[in-house]
Amino acid sequence: MLQSDILKHALIAWRKARGDALFPSVTEFGPFQMRPFLKNVGIVRKEPDGVYRISLVGTWLVDEISHDPTGRELRDLYPPEEREHFAEIYEFVFGHHYIGYTQRVFSRQSGVKFLIEQLVLPVGNADGIHDRYVFIADKIPMPLSDTNAANQEMQLGVLQTRTIYSPETFLPVECFINTPRPAEEMQVRLTDFTPPGSIMRHQRA
Repeated sequence: MLQSDILKHALIAWRKARGDALFPSVTEFGPFQMRPFLKNVGIVRKEPDGVYRISLVGTWLVDEISHDPTGRELRDLYPPEEREHFAEIYEFVFGHHYIGYTQRVFSRQSGVKFLIEQLVLPVGNADGIHDRYVFIADKIPMPLSDTNAANQEMQLGVLQTRTIYSPETFLPVECFINTPRPAEEMQVRLTDFTPPGSIMRHQRA
């Protein structure tokens, strides 16, 4: 379940913007709707040639990761072991319009580590076709248990957890992308609001 208040507000805003559809369009979930958390937002677009490119990075994210990756191909920012499966993962997630959730450990040159919680939400273009994801990230307290050592060269940090959620039920989806989850965690919704009773299974026309 989400820990960051910023991510909780972002998910509520995204849910409100989409109405009865599976995901909102960019006109319904754009800078105006994202004003309260725009500095925490990044946007990745799928281009016609299949490349996933970063088109926007909020100021908070730039400050925290110490660089601005706007315009870069998203795949290049992943550590090698994740880059190998990048296309497979994104094609799968894009194909189902899933919601993504990750936690990653970052490490500054000073040795200070911090944990980032990230929510990934599907958004459509003006024609209603799903062509981008909005990333919202925020710091959360480090767990008491030890985390993997973060490598300073890994621009997206070290993955701790990754769970894919259904945009209809907000429950975890059993899939190869998830990091291992206890059975009881697979019954926990992304947040505690009640999901809508009816969600259209098709994209906007």
